[in-house]
Amino acid sequence: MVNGLSLEAVASQLRYRKDLLEMMAGVYGSRTVAVLQALRTAPSEYAIRVNMLKMDAEEVMEELRGEGVSCRLSEVAPEAVMIKVEGPFDVERQGKQVIARKGAAESVMMGSKLYGPGVLRTDGYRIGDRVYITDIHDHVVGRGVAVMPPKKTSEVAKGMAVDTKASIYRLPPLRESRLYVLGRIREQSLPAMMTSRELDPRPGETVVDMCAAPGGKSTAPRRAPPARKT
Repeated sequence: MVNGLSLEAVASQLRYRKDLLEMMAGVYGSRTVAVLQALRTAPSEYAIRVNMLKMDAEEVMEELRGEGVSCRLSEVAPEAVMIKVEGPFDVERQGKQVIARKGAAESVMMGSKLYGPGVLRTDGYRIGDRVYITDIHDHVVGRGVAVMPPKKTSEVAKGMAVDTKASIYRLPPLRESRLYVLGRIREQSLPAMMTSRELDPRPGETVVDMCAAPGGKSTAPRRAPPARKT
């Protein structure tokens, strides 16, 4: 039992496997449902890392604010700018279903468009039809307009599959911004930025990162970066 509900009821409600819930309940106990729901919830802020060799965090923040982005400087990482996440919003099931892979579904949930490699399965539809996007657990993450034919084979299609029009949460399209194109910002979570600093590796030491890709922590400053020289 979890929060007075049987594991079968929780598994059906949240669409998780019973054996996984049993394992999590053994660790989290009565907090299991809250943990699972938190995993489906976006943070209140999204961190980006500034390339301090090219631009100061204050300059990045001012440029983003000039574009209407609500953001602030991080109190713990001088190279981080925190962007406010809008939402949650209600997203209705309209049209045919498109099931997205885990990473793609998480991106769509934040407002990104859905691309071919992120599509797992689709219902039959025509290009231009309205579709709604779900994760593998049938949780709706967004809806939009289909711009690619339905997935019929295991072949991975390239290009945009769904032009997202509504999502549960919303972020500005950072990868389309001038700052991103010029290599002045990149996505990186605040904990990932702090990892190298807290680890404080020394010459001669061997560090094995068990969660490495695409390598942001490897290029992170070991100490707080100095102000950029002008």
